[in-house]
Amino acid sequence: MKIKRKGGFLISQIHRTSGRMFARKLKIHKIKINPGQGRILFALWEKDGISIRDLAKRTSLGKSTLSTMLKRMRDDEYLKIEHPPGNERTKLVYVLQQSKQFELSFQKLSEEMNNIYYKDFTNEEIIEFEENLERVLHNLKEHKD
Repeated sequence: MKIKRKGGFLISQIHRTSGRMFARKLKIHKIKINPGQGRILFALWEKDGISIRDLAKRTSLGKSTLSTMLKRMRDDEYLKIEHPPGNERTKLVYVLQQSKQFELSFQKLSEEMNNIYYKDFTNEEIIEFEENLERVLHNLKEHKD
């Protein structure tokens, strides 16, 4: 008899539950962005002025989803999108001051979420868990259609 594995199902449940919890916490902390926008800003706070292609890789967002979100965030004046001098094919994304005001609060909220995720985990368990998640992600990326 084949053993039923539920890792993908659990990851999906964790993703949905975590997303709802994070969205509630963003509202409570009066951070006026949604979790997807937070993912984009988080990537840009780590490295500002990156290409849309690189941003898509860093956030694991599809091109159409990312394009829609970037347009909205540009309209809300959270970021700007520019062509580098002499290169009309590439677009670089930069964080504007209005979204930098969220950075510290967002980092504190991310830390709060990590404390929830890893409650009662040892440091060694966290390291092993994250290494295994990276392996799963690698396996999925390797088999993209």
